Amino acid sequence: MNSGMDQATHQQYVQRAVALGRAGDPAALPELVQLIKMPSAEIRRLAASAIGKLSVFGADAAAAVDALAPVALRDPHPQAQQYALSALKAYGTAALPHLDDLKDLACNPHRKAYVQKAAASAVNTIQEAAKIADFLNRQSVTYRYDERMRIVDGYAVRPDFYLPEFDVYIEYWGMTTIDYQIGMLKKKKLYQQQGKRLISLYPEDKDDLDEVLPNKLRRYMRIGDDEEEDS
Repeated sequence: MNSGMDQATHQQYVQRAVALGRAGDPAALPELVQLIKMPSAEIRRLAASAIGKLSVFGADAAAAVDALAPVALRDPHPQAQQYALSALKAYGTAALPHLDDLKDLACNPHRKAYVQKAAASAVNTIQEAAKIADFLNRQSVTYRYDERMRIVDGYAVRPDFYLPEFDVYIEYWGMTTIDYQIGMLKKKKLYQQQGKRLISLYPEDKDDLDEVLPNKLRRYMRIGDDEEEDS
């Protein structure tokens, strides 16, 4: 443990971090931000994991990234660092300011191999989300990152991209962990229940994004030189 706290207190914080992660309530983020600063590596690891799980439930992306980045990039405990890296990539473009540091970490020979691998995975996922933003910029399509969409069951879903002119939401589903996939299915269901226009993009789309995304967008807008083609 080596955290300077007694066993009972340590276990209490461990259980609290686990419970907050399972609850999927974005309102828990401020408490998790405090937990991820605790001296116990186990508590930091669990808090990081919980923050990552909140990404699909509308947690404040900027606050989450601010809390995760120091652990992801500099935590002395490799497992806490690994979990924070996995959580950080769940916030996609919000983590772009840390991309260069993540690239450095991915090739740092003084870090554990699994930490380097987690950093490389985070770089890949964040860059793929950034490609979507680049495409929208090139097509002069107005978008926002932080459009909060209040829908059923009290959830405040924050999509990856919102196109206000067309009332279209874009989500890049860039992870394959079980918890992430469960959250993805729940979030998709919430979009469907509210009759929202949702475009889903996946890692397999990344190599053909300039073709895949226009095809999906064409239902709602005209794109490029072939704007008169049938859909």
